[in-house]
Amino acid sequence: MDPNEAATLLEDLADRALKSDFEPGVGLEAAELAEVPQSLKRADGRSVYQRHGGVRYARALGADLARLEHALQGKANDAQSDAQGQKTGSGLREDQAAAAMSVLSMAGACR
Repeated sequence: MDPNEAATLLEDLADRALKSDFEPGVGLEAAELAEVPQSLKRADGRSVYQRHGGVRYARALGADLARLEHALQGKANDAQSDAQGQKTGSGLREDQAAAAMSVLSMAGACR
């Protein structure tokens, strides 16, 4: 695949995942401790004291982090832990979940 096409595809997948197109995302943002006056809210309703674009999301990939990291490194190749055959709790194969974790981690770091 052309590198520019791959970058575009990864950006699109990351955006869709962050919008919960594939499965629900869980916001990791703490609730406001006190009611914020309307005059201190942005147009999107968020407090001016919250960092813009600072919301982080967790994805329920349903797999062990160590196994996903091994799948990314290509170390999951024996019959018992074949990444292309093992399903995670989310229904993705381990190699798919590992790819999603990698892309979402990069997308979060770039935003």
